[in-house]
Amino acid sequence: MKSLLGGTGAGNGDKELKKVPLRDQIALAEKIVSDKKMKVIAEWAGSFKQIARKKQKSKHNEAMERSGVTLGNEIERLLPMELGLYTHATTKNDFLLRYIEGQTMQYEQKGQEVLGKGPIVLCLDQSGSMSKLDTQ
Repeated sequence: MKSLLGGTGAGNGDKELKKVPLRDQIALAEKIVSDKKMKVIAEWAGSFKQIARKKQKSKHNEAMERSGVTLGNEIERLLPMELGLYTHATTKNDFLLRYIEGQTMQYEQKGQEVLGKGPIVLCLDQSGSMSKLDTQ
């Protein structure tokens, strides 16, 4: 899928912008400054870019760290030993019973989990009854 500036990869927006002739970049900047709707869109895009950068940094800086062992049934935190019990026919039923009851050993994690606000859903109503509100 190609971007608006002709690029194909994610994360290379700065490189792609440098490929656009300076004359076109200046024309776009003038259009954004003079058009109220474009200005609002640019402000929203800038804030989303800032949020994305902050979220990306938080993935590395605020990672959850393992701090011991506890009981539970979160599959992504199971100890390798527990997963080994699942693979053997003689211990598989015991593992499944303990897993269902939340009694399997798993890594305990400490740290703050930063929750985002989730995905953005845009619903655009272009019916006739909304046409009067289009310019606001």
